Amino acid sequence: MLSYSQTSIQWSEATMRYNKNNIFFGIIIFIALTLAYLGDPLKGPIFPCIFNKLTGLYCPGCGMTRAVHSIMHFRFKNAFRYNMLIFLTPPLLVLYYFTYTRNKVQSKKILAITLVLAIVYGIARNINLFAYLQPTPIK
Repeated sequence: MLSYSQTSIQWSEATMRYNKNNIFFGIIIFIALTLAYLGDPLKGPIFPCIFNKLTGLYCPGCGMTRAVHSIMHFRFKNAFRYNMLIFLTPPLLVLYYFTYTRNKVQSKKILAITLVLAIVYGIARNINLFAYLQPTPIK
């Protein structure tokens, strides 16, 4: 049986790993957002989509960099046209992040909803009936 001090040390180590992961992912997100802000995805892709290059189909993330760039420059209409998931996915992922430590079942449901939404969106935007979902610029 673990003593109080051993349990406290184990919990402390888990918290440290969790905090290190948060810092690492925070730095990665900051760098990606900085590149998306400074670069101009209309002049050339900042992060080219490998799936689109290989298959010619649009993945659920196609247009996301342009959408982030547009949001950072307060062009919300353009962001919506590039990839409307930009307004749904981040709030769901933030909700997932905050529920993960408190309620694993709830967080798994949120993640499943996000994944199903992305998969359905990815399939729909490649069907001619839903061609308006493809990333298109607004002039």
